[in-house]
Amino acid sequence: MHDSNTHRLALALHFTLFLAPGIAAQASAKKASEETPPWESVNATPAWATDVPARAGCLRFVILGSSNVTPIAQRIAMKPGPRAIAQSLDKKLIDALGADLVAEVAAVADTKKHLVRRAHAFRTLTRRMVPGNTLAEAWTLWEVPIADILAGMAPADREKAVRVLLARKRESAWRLEVAPKWIEAAKVEVMESAPPQFALVCTASMPSAGWKLAVDKVTKRDASGRIRAYVTGTAPTEPGRAAKGSATLRLRLGQCEVGMLAVEVFFRSGETGAYVRRDVVMLTAAGR
Repeated sequence: MHDSNTHRLALALHFTLFLAPGIAAQASAKKASEETPPWESVNATPAWATDVPARAGCLRFVILGSSNVTPIAQRIAMKPGPRAIAQSLDKKLIDALGADLVAEVAAVADTKKHLVRRAHAFRTLTRRMVPGNTLAEAWTLWEVPIADILAGMAPADREKAVRVLLARKRESAWRLEVAPKWIEAAKVEVMESAPPQFALVCTASMPSAGWKLAVDKVTKRDASGRIRAYVTGTAPTEPGRAAKGSATLRLRLGQCEVGMLAVEVFFRSGETGAYVRRDVVMLTAAGR
């Protein structure tokens, strides 16, 4: 009887040891599939990794991990550290903050960051069995509430960080809504002031090279969100041979905390000409 029980116990132990690795692997796979957010398998760099989507009140950044195997690339992207975070920040933001403040912001962000999205890709570069024949990449999108960053900073640095981070947030929130005609390109800039002041920087198409544009007047935003800008163009004294040119126009918009904004541009050639409505730039504040 004793031998029979011993045999049954040994048999049960044998099956337990045999099944344990498989059960553990299934549990690990289930846990990985339930992680939030899940890993996205992609064939190329995701759009959100090249053009980081803005979110009001948050600082966002993307970390890239690369290796010859996917797990290592994922591990690098998931545990960036302050140095990698500092290097991943937008260059304009780095220039505005300065090296010391960037290091402080990155250190705080490393402890307060929240994972938004992540993706990975795997490519075979060559069929030859040589080192570096494969490339695995992983991207992680993180965000940190600006309030958390400011709370974790030294009081002496907080004032400048408030000005730069909040101005950057507002700038990234504006998007060109309708492509203009006379104006070839437009972007919103934020000046370092308290409170932040906005400017619309435009590139206008001109008959030839050498034209100069001067802003005569910019009206205040009315109740419908419309601003009128009056511009005078001065032709070059010696027109160039180019059949077409362009000129830069900078319009100070003031504090434009609205959901949509229409900037109407009125142009005249020379100081004695009459203003003619040439274009309208429609802007919208994303996420408002």
